[in-house]
Amino acid sequence: MRALKTLMLVVAGLIFVALIPGIASRLVFALLGALPVESLKETVRRQAVLSNGGALEVRGREYNGPHGVPFFWDAGYRPTPDAQIEPAGLWGGGSPTGDLVACPVGPVVVVVPFQGHVLFARSAAGRWKTFDMTLPGKAPAAELPRYAGATSLTIDELHRLDSLYEGPGPRLEPRHIPPVLMQFGAIRRELTVDYALSFVRTFRVRFELAADGERLRLLSAQEEPDKRYPPVLDVPRDAGCTMIEMFPRSPA
Repeated sequence: MRALKTLMLVVAGLIFVALIPGIASRLVFALLGALPVESLKETVRRQAVLSNGGALEVRGREYNGPHGVPFFWDAGYRPTPDAQIEPAGLWGGGSPTGDLVACPVGPVVVVVPFQGHVLFARSAAGRWKTFDMTLPGKAPAAELPRYAGATSLTIDELHRLDSLYEGPGPRLEPRHIPPVLMQFGAIRRELTVDYALSFVRTFRVRFELAADGERLRLLSAQEEPDKRYPPVLDVPRDAGCTMIEMFPRSPA
């Protein structure tokens, strides 16, 4: 029972981690560590040295309790070999898909899980910031400030996406639209996110990360009627970025 209550707190923390990045991230890490050892199994761990000399460590942990089998992923960053590891971010999901790309961009470090709903940026000031890229869809106007705070976009930028939610056809969750796939290009500091309103209606939104890593700016958005579902990685990876596969595929 204690494990279940702690797990519920961790899940709740994942929801709010983008709203209060510094405090919430530390709280979720603490709660995750409080789960009993027998119910939380580390499934995989990967480490990589980045192009700036820093190191990223990613762990996948599986909850083996009686109430579902969710996965939790957490990333930690070590700026120098003798520095303490910094909690970069934590995300969760129901399946073991934790592949990501890590890109040093000047003084900023960006960590983008391909199939997560959040990305993490270590700002020029050395602070880790979490961006939750879930879009409001047709959410009431009173809820928009929450989405604006989580994404760092302005209310006006969110309204620029309104036309994408219109038109005929079924929707999956018109009031809460999480990313399907996220990709990052370091040279232009450009985040490319694919969303889906249904299995036949997808759209792509591009954002630019500020040079100091503190906020995102909306660049463009367009529906892609001919795009296959689910979308695949199609943004070229810059030379300074490092891809980390949690379960590397065997060569064909």
